[in-house]
Amino acid sequence: TIDGTTLPFLKKCQNSLPNDAQVFEDMFKAPPHLMTEQHAILKIMFAFLHQIVSTLCTEVLISSTNVSSLELILRTMGEGAVLVSDPVMKKTCIQFFRELITQWMSKDCTVAEVVRIRSGFAQYVLKIFLPKMVNYFVGAEFNIQDANQYRVMREVVAGWPISSPG
Repeated sequence: TIDGTTLPFLKKCQNSLPNDAQVFEDMFKAPPHLMTEQHAILKIMFAFLHQIVSTLCTEVLISSTNVSSLELILRTMGEGAVLVSDPVMKKTCIQFFRELITQWMSKDCTVAEVVRIRSGFAQYVLKIFLPKMVNYFVGAEFNIQDANQYRVMREVVAGWPISSPG
């Protein structure tokens, strides 16, 4: 099942990259052939996680098998949204969060595991993810005239359905 293979797959991908703290910084200092490989691995990870969320299979992320790695998954996707230069990968990471927010912060969501982690998830989004995105937008690297970067910004500000649960 996908539940039992998600974490081993992600761990295998992570093991192919430099350690978590350095993965995004070192990726740009690596030799070109390693940069290409690391870029491809990140792209696969981001697409895989986005696919889980966009196909309404988020129970996989909070199952007893995988919930212990939820914080690492959120951090990885958040860093991808902020630090990766590829606009498609960046947008994939942002869409991952938008989908999770739509599903998990809905007042109609009564899945016990989601209700249990909802507050922590909202705090992560509001206190860590969104401030990092805002810092990215006001930083020197952001260029509003660049169409791809503009699309990324629109993806972030195009309606984050965060509301107080229940």
